[in-house]
Parts: sequence; C-alpha cells; structure tokens
Amino acid sequence: MDLNISQENIKKTLGISNESKSLLSSTKSRIYISILFLVALFVFIFLFNLLNSPSYEYTRQPIIRDDLIVNINATGNIRPLNQVDVGVEVSGLIKEVLVDFNDIVKEGTVLAILDTDQLEARVKQSEAELASSKARVKEAQANKTEANNNLQRALTLFNKENFSEKSLDNAKSSFSRAEAALEIAQSQVTISEANLYANQTNLSKAKITAPINGIVLERLVETGQTVASSFQTPILFKLAEDLTVMELSVDIDEADIGQISIGQKAIFTVDAYPGKIFPSSLKSVRFSPKEENGVITYEALLEVTNSDLLLRPGMTARATITTAEKKDIFMVPYSALRFSPPLEFTNDESETKRQSNTKAPGFIGMLMPRFSRNNNNETISIKTGETLSIWTLKDNEPYKIPVKVGLLNGQFAEISSNELSLNLEIILGMKVIK
Repeated sequence: MDLNISQENIKKTLGISNESKSLLSSTKSRIYISILFLVALFVFIFLFNLLNSPSYEYTRQPIIRDDLIVNINATGNIRPLNQVDVGVEVSGLIKEVLVDFNDIVKEGTVLAILDTDQLEARVKQSEAELASSKARVKEAQANKTEANNNLQRALTLFNKENFSEKSLDNAKSSFSRAEAALEIAQSQVTISEANLYANQTNLSKAKITAPINGIVLERLVETGQTVASSFQTPILFKLAEDLTVMELSVDIDEADIGQISIGQKAIFTVDAYPGKIFPSSLKSVRFSPKEENGVITYEALLEVTNSDLLLRPGMTARATITTAEKKDIFMVPYSALRFSPPLEFTNDESETKRQSNTKAPGFIGMLMPRFSRNNNNETISIKTGETLSIWTLKDNEPYKIPVKVGLLNGQFAEISSNELSLNLEIILGMKVIK
C-alpha cells in the first residue's frame, strides 16, 4: 500500500485540512513564547533582587563595665569667708595712713589717723558748756533755797494775819519758778554731758582701726586726702579675715538644682595654675533665685582650703560637682540606646508583624524588591527607669536586647539585663555599603 495515499486518507477521515494544521502550529508557538517570557521575567526579577539586596556595615564596640560618675559643671569666683569694708564716720583730713596692701593686721590695729584739731576744739567747747551748765544748776539751787525761805516766812506772817493772801500767792509762785529753773539747769547739764560724750567719741573715731584679724586687700585712701562723711560712709580699706580658708561661689542652673545636696565632693581649676586641680566640697545652697536673661540659677558655696595661699580673692574658677557615682556597672553610650536597625532585621514580634502588613501578598510579594526602612531616632529621650533596647549581632544579623536604664551622666547610661556580659559587642550605628 502506498504510504502517502494512506496518510491522505487518514487526514480526510479525521477531517484535518492543511489550514487547520497551520493554525494549530501557530497557537503552540505563542504558548511556548509566553512561557519563555514568564520564565525570563522571573529569572530577571530574582537576579535583580539578589544583586540589589543591600549590604550593611555596623559600627560596634564592646560593652563597658566601669565606674559611672555624674557631674555638674559650674563657673564662679573665689572670695574670702569674711570681707569687711572699713570706713570713717567723721569728716576730716587724712593725717596719716599706717598700713598698705597685703599687710597683716590684728583687731584694733590703727589703720589711719585723721587730723584732730577741729575735733579736739569741739571737745573743749563741750567741756566748757558742761561746766557752765553745772554752774547754772548751782545758781538755780540757790534761787530755789531763797524762794523756799521767803515762802516759809510768808506762811508764818499769814498765819499771824500780818501778811496778805496775795503776797502769799506771790511767794508760792516764786518758789515754783525756782524749782522749774533748777530742773531746766539740771537738764542742760545732761545735754552738755551728751554733747561732750559725742565729741569725745568722734575724736576717738579719728583713729581708724581694724575690726577683725586679717589682711588688707585694698587701700582706698592716701595721706592728705579729705574725706566727708555725710549720707554714705566713705570706704577707706577692705580687709579679708582669713585667706587660708575661703569659699567658691558658683551658679547652679535650675535644671540641675535637684541633684545638688550638702556635702557633695567637688574639684575646681583656675587659669593661674593650668593642670592643677583643687579639691572642695559643697557647704551651702541658697534658696534665693538669681535671674539673668530669663535664666534662673541658684548660688552654691564650696569650701576652699588655701593653706599655701595660691588662690586669691576674685579668681574665676570652673568647678565640677560630683552628684552621683556607681561602681563596676554595665554602661553604654547614648547612641547605643538610640540605634534601631531596619524592620526586616528586628527580632521584635510586634515590629515584624507590622512589617509583614506592609509587604505585597502572596507570590508577587516574594518577587517584589524590599526597600529597607531604618528606624534610627536620634532625638529619642533617655530617662532613668525607662526600658529601652540595645542591639548586637547574632548570626550576623541585629539582635535586640531590652535593658533598663539607670544612672545617666549626659554621655553614658547605666543599663541592666540578664543578657549582658563582658564579651558582648553592641551596635552604635550602621550604613548601607551596597
């Protein structure tokens, strides 16, 4: 049998024409092309995701275990414990100045002397007035005695009816006037005595003396200078009681005043001795506020021992007050508590769930590229008692460790957790390198 004739018969029997055969071949070709396109697309997306997956570089450091100290810094001036301004209470010419700057003086030491000519003249005048007043008292006493005698005689004569009633009244009046004159004279003696005492006191004040034991800080007067004591006492000298023990006055900001308490240790430095640290301690905090440019501060006083007299009144000092201290604790920089990796790396269930809700669903979501979103928050507040997180690498991926925040010093924070160890490396930051 002829093979070709058989094939033709079969095609006729099945009803397959040449046109149908061409259409079937074209459909198969389109299907093959579509399948190849989808495969190529999937391969492209897979390779795109693989090649464009970001790589990260982490900034890490070992966790710190050391002593944590909390300090408050303040600036102020050194001053004597007791500084006295010595003035003059009387006016006059400075006759002599007996001390100079830095002289050591004792209580009662004569510092300067005024010219006393006028003061001595006033004393003599007062003495004369007192003598005159006493003489007038004697005269008044004599007049009183005479008036009393006249009154007694008048009474005797009046009883004998040899003296008129009017004359008796005149005698009584004369006696009363004599008594009053005596009292006036006695009062004048008291006034004269007071004036004499005042002038004698002013004369004694012509010698200006030291009210305390100390050192002369300033001398504000020269020999031959005239001083006038009127509404305000002229200041001639400034004395410091004892420069071996002084105090440092500093202003504490109102935000830090709650950390301050009496007895806290402190150190300070002055420009005159670079590198030298002077010990001190807090002895007093004033309740009275000081306001300058809208800033409220409170004055604190630090004890200063100055046995070698290196420090001088008025020196500017920068003090560091230790308000708290803990020994041998775990601590981290603030940046470790503020760090947070992209969401796809977190081991926090709530964040993982939130991340999954943002992805495309199903198979398409697996193919779509993921764009990392970093959750770093440099402004996060760090407060004592809060529970925050630090991060470390576990299996080359960030791993979250919840920690409780303790003592803070502005740079480092005390942390506590059961997962902390000396060989733990914490993440401070990260950056995309690819």
